Amino acid sequence: MRCIDALRLTAVLLFVILLLSGCGVHVKDKHDQRNATAADQIIVVSGDPDIIIPCPAGFKLATGEVIDDPPPSAARAIATCGVICENNLTCPGFIFNASIMKCSDVAAAMHGQRCNKRSVKLTDMGNSTDMGKAAIVDSSEIVEQVDAHLGVGAEIRLYGIGASSLSSMPWLDQLHFNLQRLGYSLPVVSAKRTPEFHPRTNLVCDDSKYYHRLPTARFARAGWSSWEFALEGWQGCGKDGFHDVDGVRVRCQHGPGCAFSKQPLLVSDLARDAALSNITIIATWQSDDLHWMTHYACFDGVKKNWEDMVPISTSMILKTIRAIHNQNPNVWIVVLGKYPETFKHRTFEFIASYNHQVREVIEKEPRTLFVDFYMPSDDEGKFFQHTMHGGQLNCRGSMILVQATLARLYRARVLQRTFRLAPPSKGALLNSQCSKLSIAECHSSGLCWLNPATRKCSSYGPGIMEQNEDKH
Repeated sequence: MRCIDALRLTAVLLFVILLLSGCGVHVKDKHDQRNATAADQIIVVSGDPDIIIPCPAGFKLATGEVIDDPPPSAARAIATCGVICENNLTCPGFIFNASIMKCSDVAAAMHGQRCNKRSVKLTDMGNSTDMGKAAIVDSSEIVEQVDAHLGVGAEIRLYGIGASSLSSMPWLDQLHFNLQRLGYSLPVVSAKRTPEFHPRTNLVCDDSKYYHRLPTARFARAGWSSWEFALEGWQGCGKDGFHDVDGVRVRCQHGPGCAFSKQPLLVSDLARDAALSNITIIATWQSDDLHWMTHYACFDGVKKNWEDMVPISTSMILKTIRAIHNQNPNVWIVVLGKYPETFKHRTFEFIASYNHQVREVIEKEPRTLFVDFYMPSDDEGKFFQHTMHGGQLNCRGSMILVQATLARLYRARVLQRTFRLAPPSKGALLNSQCSKLSIAECHSSGLCWLNPATRKCSSYGPGIMEQNEDKH
């Protein structure tokens, strides 16, 4: 009997040893993971080889359906594969195996999902590979000042933290391109916390050929609210699955209705990435007052109106700002104002009041700016996307954000130069007589653009959404 027991014990011990060391499992301690390089974080773990996870932004899944909530290790690994391919102009895509957390080029005979680089349809846009000379800004298009923090030729390390405005709109990418046009150099921020470098939706604009492959680091999660970016994971989360957020009982889960990912996010991780930048965009609070759409599920059905959310939005934005400045006090932080997701996208008085109250508090922080703007309603023109992305800005709306951001950075003397604008007014914003406009009037119109190729003010369209997007 003792011999049999000894054999059983030996078998169990051998099984445990195999699990820990011989079955493809490699576990790094927390300290090692934090200090590992991007390549080191492609770790070998056990799993299902047929699991398909979302391709990185800028890439499209060839076939199959993705799972909603991939493990963080898989998301980090596939993001790293995307960066490697992105940095290689000849790379058309890659094959990723979720079982071994590794990728290979598309010519390799490895089992896994295929992620192809997205290609913008540049019909009638001309050659997309040699845009340098055409995109150079003429001196008549700009205004300049002395003693700015960032002179012409300086490096701008641009990073973004936000929700749908960074995942479903092109404005951060348009901002990157226009900063380049103004004479700045924009190296990519080496972010570590599952960064993305392009929007997840592919809205083709009249100027997409200039920026669609410019990588701009961001952490973007559609439908998240400000507190989901601002806290150290699920600290204080009770057995009932809720935690206290500034006196409000909130479900410990991400996404619309707090019904999606349960993976914790640490604001300290985002802050470390933002600390590598010198300009960080924060656009995390757009959805804070939109929880009526999910019957206030995040708050366990307790109704919260916009006035209830103002102090929470303000507090959570401040937490994010201070976490970044604790890591690097020299970062300029730009908080994007709220655009209307209302009936016909009208800017009702409460939108203006919401923006005003947040702006008054956050601009008291050092090196922190608030970008305010007027976004035209559906009665005034097409500035929002349609169909499933109807709450998001289109190419025109995105360009309004770009010009407002550049103007705010210029007024704060962060930038030495910006584009010449007409005095702000609704009439200037909605002027559609493009061929008759001056340079300043053209830059100020939400319906026109100064085409770099022709140097003429032309009509600027709302854009077309590329079909067959990945389902994330």
